[in-house]
Amino acid sequence: MNADPIRDVMPRVSRALKNGDRRRAFRLLSSTVGRETARRAMDAFDDEPGRAPSNTLLTPGEYASVWNAACGLTAGETAERFFRGTQTVMAHRKSALRKLGAPHVAAAVAECYRRGIFKTDTPLFPVDW
Repeated sequence: MNADPIRDVMPRVSRALKNGDRRRAFRLLSSTVGRETARRAMDAFDDEPGRAPSNTLLTPGEYASVWNAACGLTAGETAERFFRGTQTVMAHRKSALRKLGAPHVAAAVAECYRRGIFKTDTPLFPVDW
């Protein structure tokens, strides 16, 4: 047997997802990596409005902070609205800027649209993470 349990389970997880059986994929994955990690991994497969799509390099906090900037919220407004610290929101934005190679938040928003991280047909409404 292979010493890497994740490598052993991933083909079965992939097959379950291809067949549309998210519950089975979650059970297989959670038995290997734990429920919380499996939940986060399964969330990455969702492409709901206001959630980071699976192809993004941004964390949920980075995604939400840049998305909320696209909605016109300042870091302070985002922090107040979603019960986060202003410094936390600013740290997420700074990290997103670094990952996207953007010099400022407006450029980060444009880069997210250019890369397809933000969809042009999604209505702009603030999101939590």
